Amino acid sequence: MAKRWNLVVKAAETGPTVYRGVVEGPHWMAALKAGLAAMGDTAGVPAGVSCTVSPSGQVVVDDPRTRRVCILTPAEEPPMPRPDSMHRFARPTDGDAPVAPAPLPAASPADRATLPDPVPVVGMPKSEAPRGPRKRTVALDPGQGLPGESAARPLPVMPRRTTTKSINRPRPLPERPHVRAVDAPADVTQPLPDITASEPPASVPPPSAPPAAEDVRASLSPRPSMLAPAVETVLLAERDEDPSATSPLHYRERLYFVPPGTSADEAESAARILLANLRSEVEHLPAGRFLNIGVFDHEFHGAPLRPPLVVVQWKDWRDRVDVEFPLEQSAAPTSSVPPDGTPSASMPPAQSDDERLAYAFEACQELFYLSTPRDSVDYALRLIDELIPSDASAGALYDIDADAFRVVVASGTGADRWHARAVPASTGLFGAATIARGKPIIVDDLGGDGRFDARAEGREGLEARSGLYMQVSHHEHLLGAMQLLRGKDRPLFTTTDANLLAYVARQLGKQLHVMPRPT
Repeated sequence: MAKRWNLVVKAAETGPTVYRGVVEGPHWMAALKAGLAAMGDTAGVPAGVSCTVSPSGQVVVDDPRTRRVCILTPAEEPPMPRPDSMHRFARPTDGDAPVAPAPLPAASPADRATLPDPVPVVGMPKSEAPRGPRKRTVALDPGQGLPGESAARPLPVMPRRTTTKSINRPRPLPERPHVRAVDAPADVTQPLPDITASEPPASVPPPSAPPAAEDVRASLSPRPSMLAPAVETVLLAERDEDPSATSPLHYRERLYFVPPGTSADEAESAARILLANLRSEVEHLPAGRFLNIGVFDHEFHGAPLRPPLVVVQWKDWRDRVDVEFPLEQSAAPTSSVPPDGTPSASMPPAQSDDERLAYAFEACQELFYLSTPRDSVDYALRLIDELIPSDASAGALYDIDADAFRVVVASGTGADRWHARAVPASTGLFGAATIARGKPIIVDDLGGDGRFDARAEGREGLEARSGLYMQVSHHEHLLGAMQLLRGKDRPLFTTTDANLLAYVARQLGKQLHVMPRPT
């Protein structure tokens, strides 16, 4: 379904407005293309633009090449006028003129003060009778006015409440038993009865005892927050962060230990219950809640010895539970069979290039909620794997002391042998990416490219055919690199794939630039 957007195009961030109009599209990317086409720009959205998506839905697209800034804001429907104001100032027509047997006689000044509607009807001929008094208004029902309302404060669009109440249905005074009980006056010197006594008066039946907590719990449908994990869990660490100048999120992290030998399914069940309990604790908080639960099979102080059995996450702006099994993934055997291409749970149904790019723009906003370089690289690589399927991928951080890229996250064929690998910054296509000045490198035939070093950057068990590389940098500071490889059974990488990788890498560079370098 197409949405309406207000589009403003400026020659520069503080320059004059060159276009202003309303455009339509199923999403903001299509709407922006429609607006540019209306301006006569048929080339569409150029590569290398930066985009910011605010929580209110406003999208700001900045083109560094032309310095043009495009601002899209969801168009709001004009507010409907209040019915009372429409009725008050509307000119009567022949179709809706009231039927009156005779015109009203002229009223004296004394009678005029009691008229139900003192507002004159604009434009009504003197020979016609004015509209009858309005019986209801949108703001208040005359029959539900406040008691004791003063007649000296008439409402301009509502009949006086005292007019109908005093003539048609006079309200009797309520009975006051404590005033009329004069037959047996109480002795004022007698002390008042103790209302806190444990035994009620004989005339009042004692209240029945409340049902036991077990009965109440059994009568209600079970909620996850009422359950306890089937396996024993021990809290190892917790972290709570509330919105600040650097992050607008309510972040809650809990790390638990379960006995050795606990299966992944048991750990997942326990993690889901712990997540439900944590969700009930933060239910009162406003929007922007991010919950993270990790379950380990060993105790540790500081850094864990092994990845967690299971990690469950919940974000209220997505309202779904994401589950991962890092320990199983790190120990999975290698295989030369490429993945089946089935999208993950978080993979959007979008398949077109425009929709993939729009999804990348919005998903990259979550990068700025992460707190460590490794988490940022891991999130960026998982996003790339969803948008650009490949047989092998890797994300590395630049070690300035060793002048090498250290792989912190890897996926696909041979990933278990690539964790913590160091690739010299001048080797192979990793080295070529460092001198590409922020542009992606696409290689259709790795075997025929002399820059490719299969021993240093290839994957065991994968006969790579094509590759896609991109450095991660910010303000000419080298921070890392990303690599994607495809075998012979996969299609070649496209220019859109390269633009997607370049955009995610630039957003990752902005995030890594403000983080302390890991020691």
